[in-house]
Amino acid sequence: MQKFFGFWLGLMMLIYTVFTPIYLFSNSSTDEVEEITFEKLLVSLSYRGISQSELDKKVKILETLNIEADEGIVDALEDIDGVNNISVKIIGSRNIRVDSRDLVDRSLDNIRLSFTDKESRVYNLDFIVIDKSYFLPGFSEMLGLKSVNDSILGDYNNTMKWQLFENIFKEEGSL
Repeated sequence: MQKFFGFWLGLMMLIYTVFTPIYLFSNSSTDEVEEITFEKLLVSLSYRGISQSELDKKVKILETLNIEADEGIVDALEDIDGVNNISVKIIGSRNIRVDSRDLVDRSLDNIRLSFTDKESRVYNLDFIVIDKSYFLPGFSEMLGLKSVNDSILGDYNNTMKWQLFENIFKEEGSL
């Protein structure tokens, strides 16, 4: 029994020694936005919830544009020749308690993904993300797309948000 306890204790110490540095430097709010897939973004674009059939239709449209639903939005933007100045940064933050039973506050971040097309139009997509917690470890999670705007048209409504992605990826490099 003593050997088993010693083995278990040693294994736990090894796991925490490896896990702690990896957890501290991974999965921040900005990483969450950089890794958002189109499928997750489609769900967040729907203000009333999206049915599976609607999601499948949008995924088929993405496939006709040569975009995989599980591809990250930043990776897809980097593949287009006319898109440059891609940046992801925190523009605002506040502390909240996600659940009334939570013992500690978590950071609710407003993350901006911005990029420029070849016509020098600047696009800004603002996401709401709950940052990871350090006490009772949990990972960052995107709650939704707060707003979309560009330097010419201003703020986009829900229909325009989807059209933005259709227009950007309609023909690669045609921005």
